[in-house]
Amino acid sequence: MKTALSRLTSAVMLVSCLFLFASCGRETQENYELNGIMVSNIQVCRLTGDSYNFLVGISNPSNEGKSFDAGKFILKLESGNAIPHMAGIVSAPADKYELHSFMVSDDHPEMKVGDKVTVYYDGDELCEIKITEIDDRKE
Repeated sequence: MKTALSRLTSAVMLVSCLFLFASCGRETQENYELNGIMVSNIQVCRLTGDSYNFLVGISNPSNEGKSFDAGKFILKLESGNAIPHMAGIVSAPADKYELHSFMVSDDHPEMKVGDKVTVYYDGDELCEIKITEIDDRKE
């Protein structure tokens, strides 16, 4: 029962995270071109308790639909421990931006809001971010 309640809470928080994403991001975001797809808004957000999500904005500037393998993202803490996430191949509709949110595995290493995370894609380092809390609001 506790696991079901935890999953339900995570699902509700995921929806909230999507609506509140702007408050979860950095003030300035980098854009990265990866295999013809523009990637931005890379974040790891704590939802509640020990539940986290990995978020990434994907934009396809071409006039034809493509797919993008978000599973090639590797997130590493300063300790060197990888943060396991459930990202995979997503569709990238033509000429459209979409925000994707992926659950971080319950089996993640110890981490907390403020920890630095280095983001890699297909073996190449992209950026460094900090874990944020869903209700971190910059007003």
